Amino acid sequence: MRFKTTLFVVLLGLMINRSLAQDYVLDYILDADSVKYEGYISEATPRSIKVGLIRKNKDQEFPAGAIKGYFDGMSSMTYISKKVLNAGTDEEDFIFIPKGKTINEETTVKFKEGEMKFILNEKVSYLFITTNVDLSPGNRIVVTELYLENDKVGLKKIPIGFSGDKTETSRILVGYFWDNFSILKKINTGQIKNTAKGIKELVQEYLLSNTTTTNN
Repeated sequence: MRFKTTLFVVLLGLMINRSLAQDYVLDYILDADSVKYEGYISEATPRSIKVGLIRKNKDQEFPAGAIKGYFDGMSSMTYISKKVLNAGTDEEDFIFIPKGKTINEETTVKFKEGEMKFILNEKVSYLFITTNVDLSPGNRIVVTELYLENDKVGLKKIPIGFSGDKTETSRILVGYFWDNFSILKKINTGQIKNTAKGIKELVQEYLLSNTTTTNN
């Protein structure tokens, strides 16, 4: 009886392991020439990814500007590298953004030392990134970044908060919401809230109005 029980447990374990192996999809990156390399993601942030590539002896780190993107097999989410068009620095800035599916409800993904909240839509996508930065032992600050993106305008950083230039914010927002009279009126009359929550409400209103128009 003990032998039969042990044999059953072993067989059950093999079945479970085989099932997990079939369901799991390898992570992979697409290099600058769109060549696919499979491996296992060990660490991901909005601006870099560390991957243990198949047939390599150690993890390799890839900045967002060095590859075209990557696929996370665990979440079945594809990330592509996008250039921040209004980075405002001498050096180019790239970040990895989720792409390839419509997610109209705010969703959160965790990464090392922070998280990204996003709403994905071909009309306009919202990405709010918070990163914990250690300035010195015991001295940590939270850096917040807000981006909007679509295929027509591209990826742009939105100035928000006390240091945000509301005039510049309004100018950028017009480029994303130019075809919605109600939202344009809010922007031009200074009714927008220059916060991540305020911009998210604009995005949600925009997507809802487009859905309503389509349904009608």
